[in-house]
Amino acid sequence: MKKLLFGIFTCLCALIMVSCGGGNTPTAKAEAYLDALKDGNYAEIVDQLHFKKEMTDEQKAQLVTMLEEKAQKSIEKDGAMESYEIISETTSEDGTEAKVECLSKYSTGKEKTETIKLVNVDGEWKVDSGK
Repeated sequence: MKKLLFGIFTCLCALIMVSCGGGNTPTAKAEAYLDALKDGNYAEIVDQLHFKKEMTDEQKAQLVTMLEEKAQKSIEKDGAMESYEIISETTSEDGTEAKVECLSKYSTGKEKTETIKLVNVDGEWKVDSGK
């Protein structure tokens, strides 16, 4: 009986550790970024980005406005993003960079394969802004 309880306890602990650590993977961060994009949550998108130089709150607000304008033009051209599918994840050998390939589907029926580049900053994955 003690062995059975110990086995159940061990499995529960392992399950808790895995579920708590699952949100900080390149794929999980790419999905959060894509969900924000799909929902039009541009402030969340900016929070998901990594910049080489720290940005002020004013600069972030300007970026949110710029993203809203750019997204509107993209929606007029391709339609709104309706869904996405993660195709693959590739992480560099040193674990500092990753690429997540996804297939985005739009309301016009258009589909695009895109690659999201991520960087690991102090143990947290962020979408690479390239800036």
